[in-house]
Amino acid sequence: MAAENLTLAADAVDRVRAQSPPDFRRLVERTGLRKDEPAAWRRAAERMYLSYDEAASVHLQDDSFLDQAPWDFAATPPERYPLLLHYHPLVIYRHQVIKQTDVVLATVLLPDRFTAHQRRRIFDYYDPLTTGDSSLSTG
Repeated sequence: MAAENLTLAADAVDRVRAQSPPDFRRLVERTGLRKDEPAAWRRAAERMYLSYDEAASVHLQDDSFLDQAPWDFAATPPERYPLLLHYHPLVIYRHQVIKQTDVVLATVLLPDRFTAHQRRRIFDYYDPLTTGDSSLSTG
């Protein structure tokens, strides 16, 4: 999503520059936008990637996600949720547990980047590992 936002921002700046020079000048004056910034945004976006694990056949939440130990959901009583209120983040981040699945959200917001099979696989993989503890979760 960060790559998508950077690219869209660079595209918007290019459009304003080409279509409305007075608006572009105002944009530069109000924000301090430097001439090289949109190109830097594009370079940053091009360097971002979504990891994929062939063995698991799934896009990864982060590069080290599969290196982490699985969270013991069966031994976690309901009163210990949300996890961040009861466990230190360094404990949580050493496990395959997430409060919201950013990869699943990406498949919804950028559906053209994933096949239907990939979207289903990603959802099926991450749903059991997700606590729903995020403020963005339904509850």
